[in-house]
Amino acid sequence: MNRSNGRILITGGAGRLGITVCRTFVENGYRVRVFDLNTARNRKAVKELPKEVEIFWGDVTQKESVRVAMEYVDAVVHMAAVLPPLAYQNPELTHQVNVEGTGNVIDVIKKKGGNLPLVFTSSAAVFGPSPDATEPISVEKNTPNPGGVYAETKLQAESLIREAGIDCVILRLTVTMYLIFAVSDMKRMLTVPLKNRIEFCHLDDTALVLEAADIEN
Repeated sequence: MNRSNGRILITGGAGRLGITVCRTFVENGYRVRVFDLNTARNRKAVKELPKEVEIFWGDVTQKESVRVAMEYVDAVVHMAAVLPPLAYQNPELTHQVNVEGTGNVIDVIKKKGGNLPLVFTSSAAVFGPSPDATEPISVEKNTPNPGGVYAETKLQAESLIREAGIDCVILRLTVTMYLIFAVSDMKRMLTVPLKNRIEFCHLDDTALVLEAADIEN
């Protein structure tokens, strides 16, 4: 895909990480389309983006909404998800968004012939707590052991993608480091064992990883 004319759909693109990811793709020559819920918070967030970014309001749990957003795009970065602590407070919604929503994205890709590249943001949370770890968690060395609905639904979404046989890259992202903490960040920290070692990734580095994912094959 040529960066000068490739259009990327970013689901969840109005989120804190999503906004930075959108900017990174724009800066690297892609055309960007954001797909996210039409909320006051998201409407305010997208005002930070360049004017050339397309905004599609919709819901990933609604297949028709997803289909419309995916018209005339060359690749999809699927970031839409319910995160902790809300994930633990509303497990039904978490399953609907994280699993069924991912299923909707997959179904639309398959109806388009299955050749639309997908980059999926999973989470290192699928490995579960690791208070006794003596070295960094590794995809090659460690087996997923999800604890809680958020990690479980992320792993389920991974399985759906793999079983679909589509062109994909699955990234198990570690904790993203934000310079300004929200209340939800503090609540999320309280769910981690006190002796658990946590690996952080800078916001900009996470965005670069997503932009550099193998979506041009």
